[in-house]
Amino acid sequence: PRDPCQLLQSSGAHVDVVDRNPDRHPHALNFGALRTASSRAELDQPDGWDLVVEATGSTAALEDGLAAVRDAGRLHVFGVSSPDAIARISPYEIFAKELSLTGSQSLQRTFERAARTLATGRLDGDKLLSHRVPLTATATALDLVRRGDGIKTQLAGAAS
Repeated sequence: PRDPCQLLQSSGAHVDVVDRNPDRHPHALNFGALRTASSRAELDQPDGWDLVVEATGSTAALEDGLAAVRDAGRLHVFGVSSPDAIARISPYEIFAKELSLTGSQSLQRTFERAARTLATGRLDGDKLLSHRVPLTATATALDLVRRGDGIKTQLAGAAS
């Protein structure tokens, strides 16, 4: 939920972030979120959101995100789930609410665009990096990621 927040906010969107880990809420606020919560039910948005971005890869979050989109809104799947993950969605709900579903694979034709976006100064890439770990401590870096500690962990090799 943290990665797309800064980009959405910089584009003028009103951003709410749901993250089950309340320790991450300050990070989302730092990236421009206006509100944070541990569940969608905690936010007062009875008609839903125009755009819901699922950024976790969780099928439960995808299913909940679909329910959170307002009529004629859009659900964008940004999170990476396992290839065998299956979510339960209602084709009728998509039809009746006139929803649009989109997805993006963040590694396809995006590095050049991302570099240009960072170069404009619109985004602060340093905010994403919470840990720099020496290459010799790869196990420590993997442990940080597995625990969901911080935002992004960088493995840094020795300067050549």
